[in-house]
Amino acid sequence: MEKNSLKNGIELANLLTEHCPVFSSKSEVRRAIQSNALTVNKYKISQIEHTVQISDLLKDKFILIENGKKNKYILIIEN
Repeated sequence: MEKNSLKNGIELANLLTEHCPVFSSKSEVRRAIQSNALTVNKYKISQIEHTVQISDLLKDKFILIENGKKNKYILIIEN
């Protein structure tokens, strides 16, 4: 994924289903959020409308997504 697409922010559900297929559907993302299982960079997500910004990047390149205790993903954002 390119860093320019994060300039205006991307809704988390769109990011995890369309840009980086971590989840198969937006309803699956919604269920993970409702059950307090989804974190972005170790911060619990409580709203489906959460937007990911450039400021959320770790080391200006990575985003850590966790779904529960065992499912961890690192999204690499390129320039």
